[in-house]
Amino acid sequence: MTLTGVLDGTVALPVPAPLDFLKTLGFPLGAVPIGLALGYTLYRAITFLRNRGRGTTAGQPLTSVQPREEVRVEVTTGTETRTVMLSRPAHAPSQSPPKTNRFTFSLLIVFTSVAATLLAFYGMLFSHYNVLVAWVGKAIFWPTPWVASHRAAGGLGVYDYIFPMYLALIVTWIVVFSLTPGARRLPPGRRSLAVGILALYLAFELVIDSLFFTVWGDPIRNLGLIVRALTGGVFLTLVIYTTFAVPAPLPEVRTRFVRDRQARWVFFGLGILAIALGGIGLYVAGDYLGFRGLVPAFTVLLLLPSVAMPLWVVLARPFYFRARRGRPVPPLGDYHPSVSILIPAFNEEENIQEAIEAADRASANYPGPVSIVIGNDGSTDRTSAVAREAIRHLQHASGMVIDLPHGGKSDALNGALQFATGEIIVRCDADTRISETTGFAPAVGYFADPEVGGVQAQIRPRQNEGWTRKMRAMEIAWQHLFVRPAAMGARAAEVLDGAFSLFRRKDVEELGGWLPWNGEDTELSIRLQRSGYRVCLAFEAIGYEDVPPNYRAIRKQRIRWTRGGIYANARHYPALFSAAPEFGGFAVLFYYLLVLHAGARSLVYVYLGLLTVILGIPGLLHAFYLLLVLLALRAVPLTYYLVRMRRFDVLPWVPAWPFLGIVKSVFRFEGFGSARYGNANEFV
Repeated sequence: MTLTGVLDGTVALPVPAPLDFLKTLGFPLGAVPIGLALGYTLYRAITFLRNRGRGTTAGQPLTSVQPREEVRVEVTTGTETRTVMLSRPAHAPSQSPPKTNRFTFSLLIVFTSVAATLLAFYGMLFSHYNVLVAWVGKAIFWPTPWVASHRAAGGLGVYDYIFPMYLALIVTWIVVFSLTPGARRLPPGRRSLAVGILALYLAFELVIDSLFFTVWGDPIRNLGLIVRALTGGVFLTLVIYTTFAVPAPLPEVRTRFVRDRQARWVFFGLGILAIALGGIGLYVAGDYLGFRGLVPAFTVLLLLPSVAMPLWVVLARPFYFRARRGRPVPPLGDYHPSVSILIPAFNEEENIQEAIEAADRASANYPGPVSIVIGNDGSTDRTSAVAREAIRHLQHASGMVIDLPHGGKSDALNGALQFATGEIIVRCDADTRISETTGFAPAVGYFADPEVGGVQAQIRPRQNEGWTRKMRAMEIAWQHLFVRPAAMGARAAEVLDGAFSLFRRKDVEELGGWLPWNGEDTELSIRLQRSGYRVCLAFEAIGYEDVPPNYRAIRKQRIRWTRGGIYANARHYPALFSAAPEFGGFAVLFYYLLVLHAGARSLVYVYLGLLTVILGIPGLLHAFYLLLVLLALRAVPLTYYLVRMRRFDVLPWVPAWPFLGIVKSVFRFEGFGSARYGNANEFV
């Protein structure tokens, strides 16, 4: 923005005559009370976040603090059926995602309206804003003069469209969650808190402008733009979570291992290095291409996260593999504890037999005892009958079917867990097929290391046809095979996917099992890491998951995934403020940095289009740069891992990856909307 006439020359607030001697100090005393005020506000905010939920029972198994009920269940083995009483948490099943998509439509309309208004009246609005900047600058530098470097007469202006973009995003979120139908509106206290965060954001921006945008020199001004982008992201995250209905946080979990200080250097140190390298690379590229003025200042900020993240992955992945080489997996003949495969099933008549048979065939490659436990979640079709018949014909494993009242996937898992006898449990969905060739055996050996608490097996799509299956194959290549090892090396892996993952039975039992929410796999994964356990990825163990075949089905799945991520990370954000943030805290922060703001990225494209239409600035060109860089940076690892997966049929789809990302952003918005008050009642 261009600072106008009020900033011409050297200006300062008047100093009363008795205080003239303060001028001789040459020190901006006004910065002291303003800095103390902002620092105190931040301290109070952090204290509030740290103390929120401390009244809850922490560090105990969740099953010990939840209301419980006794239910009658039938247990069928290969030879008999018996009835037993089972204790379980008293709760309602997980809620179905809302069937309306008005939230995304409302979000788009409100954001377009707010952003268009800010840009259409850009000069008028921000000329008044600049007056506030001038007064804040005078107050900070008092009693010394505040040198305003950018004078209207000189024609020098600082182009800044980052602030209006974040301001439009924050205002949009508050308006949509407060006023739109489809769920109960925000409680007055939450609405006041969101507005208070907005006011605090404006105060911080005034200080940032007075310090950075009035100092001569492009490097200082560009640094100010970076600071502005970071603060905008922080305040947007705070406002977003203020508008969600989320469970109470779990402030403490008993840590079982010593701190991993190297993880801090991998996460933060390599993160800073990746940002620096990405910024330098973009600056050099822009200079080589002859970009001047607005394009480098704004586009670099938009592209920097997309460049820095894969750079960080490349830098961090070696630390994971170096750690694995230092903790080798023992031969299967030396370490083969007993295994129980838990398969929750609700109306899986078409899948359950194949899932059981695949698990049985995989058991043939494992030298230790294996049992298969089916948690039938009150199915209304023939799931139980088909599963019982399949159990009777097992050739390599023993098995049983637990017929439970309908209570959700986590309830089926917890019910099956109570009958599991294996030292290691394999959590496997009913629509997942464990590979007969690789089986689960290569993943079990990781538990010979006492610090390993969870292992993610490699997941691949079962089906090949259709755009949703192509998208999922690229997701696995990018997220699972490329990004996740780096995240695990930095103790920042958020989830071990429920489709095919392994744990120690005693650890899951001590932690209280799975919570009755969507996203129970994410919640348990973070809770396990908060105990200090490492998590690993077993490339050698492969399972094939069912992928929704069309837009409607995959939308429903992704809403559930997004909502589960919101719940899990809201419950475990206190790990960020713990004495060992690498134990779960980095996983939460990584989610906030990547997943949450990836959902808002598509609105940036809308904003760039508005820049083109309203101000004549080449915003659409910026969008093209953004999509091009996203494609270029992802094409190489995508292609490499798709070839390793032997998914040559997906290679022609790689250029569509950025556009599929926009589609996934729409799903995320729907997931955000599903977490509104009135839509998010499933947790207890």
